[in-house]
Amino acid sequence: MGVELKTLIQHTEGYGIRLAAGKNGLSNNVSWAHICESAEAASFLTGEEIVMVTGIGLNRHSSLLELTELFLSRHVSAVLINIGPYIRELPDELVKFCNENDLPLFTVPWNTHLQDIIHTICFMISMSEQKSQELGSAFKNALLFPTQKELYYVALSKYGFQIESRYSVCLISVNNPYKPLEERAATLADDLGRALKFSWKGFSVFEYDGDILAIICAKNPEQVKTFANEIRTTIKQFLVKQETISMGVGKLTKSIRCLHKSYRQAKSILQLQISGKIPENRFIYSDMGLYRLLIGIDDPEILEDYYSQSLSCLVEYDREYHSNLLETLRAYFDNNCSVKETAEQLYVHRNTVNYKLGRIEEVTGLSLASTQTRLQLTLALMISDMITT
Repeated sequence: MGVELKTLIQHTEGYGIRLAAGKNGLSNNVSWAHICESAEAASFLTGEEIVMVTGIGLNRHSSLLELTELFLSRHVSAVLINIGPYIRELPDELVKFCNENDLPLFTVPWNTHLQDIIHTICFMISMSEQKSQELGSAFKNALLFPTQKELYYVALSKYGFQIESRYSVCLISVNNPYKPLEERAATLADDLGRALKFSWKGFSVFEYDGDILAIICAKNPEQVKTFANEIRTTIKQFLVKQETISMGVGKLTKSIRCLHKSYRQAKSILQLQISGKIPENRFIYSDMGLYRLLIGIDDPEILEDYYSQSLSCLVEYDREYHSNLLETLRAYFDNNCSVKETAEQLYVHRNTVNYKLGRIEEVTGLSLASTQTRLQLTLALMISDMITT
């Protein structure tokens, strides 16, 4: 997870740390801190570290620049130089290099113990990771065991989340053909958390069952919509080539005890998006139209019974006679019951469409001229989208 560099430096003011170059990189994330004096030691860096140099292993200014160039290639977040008997001042070319590459370069007096700085930085990073893990675990418990508030109340209250506040679940699925879903989701969740923490308060983002789960504490649905749109925009900045996302956002709850309902709604919307049943720009519960009624039904057997009574006869007819009555019915409704537009979509003659609509009425025993029948079959088709995803 890590902590923003600027935040870490603000909490180490007593050590005499001064910024010498690379101020545009102060938003870098820091995952750890190391003392590194040689190219050999730099090969063990993994990225996002604050690297500290005393100069004990250096004998000329150019070596310091070469070592810093190596640090940059290892994607460190910042370099801290211990000014003293080994490095008396910063070379001009080093300052220029760090400014050009937005690599923060700091100095610290020789009488400051670097170990104290490392301890402070690593402690703050550990506390940040502990907070993230505690919040993730608490929210997962709220989803799975809503009636057992002892499993999540204390942890959430500790970080300012109250039971009686209102919450909404945003669920994001990542399609990445190259990396395990859990690993990629966890990385993107960390990226999102860092990117949004400056513009939003009262939210948590973490990996959950291979997806990214973001929970927002909000006062009204408009705040939820704004948050969801910002998440969608922000996460696209972190996606790699050929990587795509699908997204679902549940209804704003009355309290955290209803969080599991918002999660179930978000998951239903997500599945509809993944299957291509709804467009990419429809992912928020309040924008789901009639689907909101169906998503709100807790008992899946109710949906299955309704679908079976309305459309199973057409499914069986199509299977037995190798026809496409169900496809014709869906196209007919998608085209506002226009025979002409349905024929154009299916690349058939209008007489063919009329014939198949007649067969649909015979098989179902329903009149397509009836508004009630059209609504009944429309709902059945929407349920089909949900139970077959």
